[in-house]
Amino acid sequence: MAMRELLKLAERQYSLVTRGQALTCGMSPGQLRWAIDAGLLIPVYRGVYRFAGAPFEWRERLYSLILAAGEDAAASHEAAAELRHWPGFTRHVVEVVRPWKRNRKPGRLVGLHESTFLPSHHVTTINGIRVTTVERTLFDLAARLSRKRLERAVANALNAGQTTIAKLEKIFAETACRGRKGSKAMRRLLSDIGQGYVPTESELEDLVVAVLEAAGLPLPTKQRNVGGSTTPIGRVDFLYAAARLVIEADSKRHHSSWLDQEADNRRDLQLNAAGFRIIRVSWHQLTEHPEEFIAAVRAVVLGVAA
Repeated sequence: MAMRELLKLAERQYSLVTRGQALTCGMSPGQLRWAIDAGLLIPVYRGVYRFAGAPFEWRERLYSLILAAGEDAAASHEAAAELRHWPGFTRHVVEVVRPWKRNRKPGRLVGLHESTFLPSHHVTTINGIRVTTVERTLFDLAARLSRKRLERAVANALNAGQTTIAKLEKIFAETACRGRKGSKAMRRLLSDIGQGYVPTESELEDLVVAVLEAAGLPLPTKQRNVGGSTTPIGRVDFLYAAARLVIEADSKRHHSSWLDQEADNRRDLQLNAAGFRIIRVSWHQLTEHPEEFIAAVRAVVLGVAA
């Protein structure tokens, strides 16, 4: 019965199982040792086994490394690109990334990377295999690819509808930091291909949140109605209520005409009269000079918190 349950599980896992899974299925340590000695289960990594007679090709090898690395691991870099059938990635490289943890022994497995920043939303699934998202994969590849290959990979992903410039800018804001590999290459590429891009309001607001999160700042309330001394002023994009700080995300699409600018100026005067401070930020500022926006918000918000 235990072996039957284990076989059912292995069918969903490229004929691979772990020691923990075998025990959960009802096998005793002695029965597991017998299955190994009898050649029914073949060790691949410590605590990871494949059923005898099953194919052990690239995807099976990749999945076995993911199992060996732990439940929070995912295929990454060139392996993640090949899983998506991107042109130029056909070397059957086995690469996996997992979050770095202080109390975990350093990875000694060939092809295993550890990252100090790998949130759950940077991971998805393809055919049952955990894999980094398109945007995270491109960012990771930026550290090793030539400019020409990186540009081609980004262009292929954009043309296939697998990502957008807005999503790439957002993950750049989340992931890039001084000294992180690939940051400079990705920044230059996004600066070149993003010229003239007009984001939607939701994309711009998502980027504001990503920049604030990456800076470790508390997040403001989104789309909040505020009032003046006598009449309501209306809805603002972001509000730090305690600091009485309003952040307005200005997209070119809705703030480029003379009438739009006049309306913004009048609204700012009303907010000032009600005791609010206003920071207006554009897509260009967030992608080209985010440190200036972060410094302005930090000075107001943390000044109040202090």
